[in-house]
Amino acid sequence: MLGRPGGIATQYRRWWRFTGEPQDLGFMYRREFADPDGNLWQVLHLDPTAVPTA
Repeated sequence: MLGRPGGIATQYRRWWRFTGEPQDLGFMYRREFADPDGNLWQVLHLDPTAVPTA
């Protein structure tokens, strides 16, 4: 289970290290992390209905 001690979420917190603070722009959310080998990853979520129009 995700929430129990020793579960998947606990394992991910042990393996992955967040780098910096999350960035929430309202229409886009970004988070960076490093895997156990030191590779840096970025995860982005874009809500196309919330993108500001010119």
